[in-house]
Amino acid sequence: MRRNRRTRSTFLGAALAGAAFAALPAAGANLIDNGSFGSGLGGWTASPSVSWAPEGATSPGAAQLGGSPGVVGSLALTQCVAVGPGADYDLRATALLPYSPQAEGGVSVRVVWHADEACTGEMLGMAKALDFPPVAPAAWTRRGLERLRAPSNARSARLSVVPWAAGAPGAFAALL
Repeated sequence: MRRNRRTRSTFLGAALAGAAFAALPAAGANLIDNGSFGSGLGGWTASPSVSWAPEGATSPGAAQLGGSPGVVGSLALTQCVAVGPGADYDLRATALLPYSPQAEGGVSVRVVWHADEACTGEMLGMAKALDFPPVAPAAWTRRGLERLRAPSNARSARLSVVPWAAGAPGAFAALL
């Protein structure tokens, strides 16, 4: 994800095979620690259904989300980043949803604004979700949301990756 002021954005990115969250006036620096998963899952809080995979969209490394379909909204990955009050951010991510005849699903990347610096305390709201539905043929897909404005009293943002699926248990997988 990037921070934006008017002319440039900063990333608040995630690394679903490379995600970014950036703030605008700062020439697009990614605010996410290990947003490309090049260092494994370091910097992220991951559920047991998440593992590291060596193949990425543009560089080695991706987070592989697996598990049983049917559990909608189960948090898979999360990371807290500091943000500026009232600043604009860009969110970008890349994901791959491999084809499976036994299950189909997708992934949502979400930003939740917080009043405290450590993503604790009062939740100030959520930005629109960045969704990755299944596409055929399966391929790395890059999506983004621009100019997500932090509330005027925001000090941090929690970036969350949430998979959703239906089908046979254990048949769903997604790479970010």
